[in-house]
Amino acid sequence: MYALAPYFIRCFNPHSESATPENRYDFIDRIGQYDMYDLLVRFIDEHKAFKKVEEKQQTYKFLNIKSDAEKRIISGWMCVGDYGFKNDIINTVDSQVAFEKETIHADVRNYYFNFYLPKESRKGIALMYTFKSDGVKSLFLSEFSSYFRSATTKNVQMQILSYEKAMVRWLEADMKEIKVFGFRPPQNIEDQIAELGDIEHEYVIKAKRNKTLGKLGAFMRRNTDEYNLIGLLEEQASQVKATVTMNGSKKTFVVGHNGKQAFCQIEIDLEEVDIVAGNPDFDSIDKWSRGIMSDIIRTINL
Repeated sequence: MYALAPYFIRCFNPHSESATPENRYDFIDRIGQYDMYDLLVRFIDEHKAFKKVEEKQQTYKFLNIKSDAEKRIISGWMCVGDYGFKNDIINTVDSQVAFEKETIHADVRNYYFNFYLPKESRKGIALMYTFKSDGVKSLFLSEFSSYFRSATTKNVQMQILSYEKAMVRWLEADMKEIKVFGFRPPQNIEDQIAELGDIEHEYVIKAKRNKTLGKLGAFMRRNTDEYNLIGLLEEQASQVKATVTMNGSKKTFVVGHNGKQAFCQIEIDLEEVDIVAGNPDFDSIDKWSRGIMSDIIRTINL
């Protein structure tokens, strides 16, 4: 339900004539006279009151910002709401209408983010919070890109940080459990089950006693039986999670196939992060996220 998605963030220079693809990306602290870290801080500072994005029928602002110019890290909430449609909000206890939502009202949710933008590097790292697979990366990128381009005439790019780079340390971890959410069995079976009770559409594959389901890496490499299994489960589900163990540590990832590559989101550890009224507590998710960021930085030697 709660996860962090890791991305690379870079500055592409459309004016570069370099024949080397890597050289067409600027060092993020030397984008002409600009520094991506400074521009991001300024962008966030200028959007601490809600701004409407008419074409998307969304509104957003930034909240609880923590920045460290020396370490070049900035984190906080991006508060995002959708508007433009009318519906009722009910009280789930008595099923009565608690509030009539009009087209001008927005239901706002807080999404955590954490950016690391090092000097003397052509790329930084972004960790973006997702809730039930829903996130704000597209909205953030669209808005920040426009702001960034108007200052630099160059383009911000965010690309998912593939599992090989972000999670290499865990690829040899033992898979203990695969949990499939929103799983729908064949209709004839579902009809029979429905006669007995409610269907929660959760499907769990557990390793046999003192055994494992294999290594996480096998489930993420193309052309393996394990990889194909994840693809098959995805076709029948809304989300697939993998729980792995290594040297006494346990971690859960949201896994799947995104276009041509596998992806691996990091499930939030609810033993480390407090959930208050359905939302992560900022201080605890910020502390936990900084540990995840440190792991990724060491892994990819950034």
